[in-house]
Amino acid sequence: MGAPALLAHDGVSTRASTRALLVGGALVVIWPILLSHFGGGDVYALLGPFALFVIGAVLLVGRREPILPRTGRLLARDLGVGLGVGVVMTVGTYAFFALGERLWPPLAGHVGGLYRDAHKENLVFAMLATVAAVVAEEVLWRGPLLGILKRRIGLRGAAAISLVTYVLACSTSRSVIVVVSALVCGAFWLVERVATRSIVAPLVSHLMWTMVVVHLLPVTRV
Repeated sequence: MGAPALLAHDGVSTRASTRALLVGGALVVIWPILLSHFGGGDVYALLGPFALFVIGAVLLVGRREPILPRTGRLLARDLGVGLGVGVVMTVGTYAFFALGERLWPPLAGHVGGLYRDAHKENLVFAMLATVAAVVAEEVLWRGPLLGILKRRIGLRGAAAISLVTYVLACSTSRSVIVVVSALVCGAFWLVERVATRSIVAPLVSHLMWTMVVVHLLPVTRV
């Protein structure tokens, strides 16, 4: 009767879930340290490889935690939700930037500075590193660990920890604009994750928004 006592109600080992949270916590601490190099060098060369490590580590320690749709029908639904929300977020970003620039003209200069920090001559490498970073962020903040936290402290507590730590991690970029974007976008992606119970929808929205707004169609000239 000893072994069953170590199992949660859904069959996930308590020891395994604790280990997953410890690993995730360590990665959450390291991520903003690397992000703090934003604007001071080639951040993609740092974040890209580390992002791949994060994806592998979190999926390994949280491999018993379901984060993908169980059926093809649910997958199609989540892809549709992700695309729809991604379009709304992307279009909304341009609209809010245009409004913000009218209300506060220096906004364009500040955002342009962010683009200059993020711009690299090798666009292909930058985009590949960005894809890895986006997947890593979704896996780390809205992947298996969120489900484990939900069972430990409830949905509200887990969602709050996910969003707050995500915003804090992004704050090391030393940009208020990045922090506000992380708060708003992170909330959208978190709601998608909770509503669909999978990582597909927020991942699709996150990838679409980041690729278009950051790399392909900047909201302002660099």
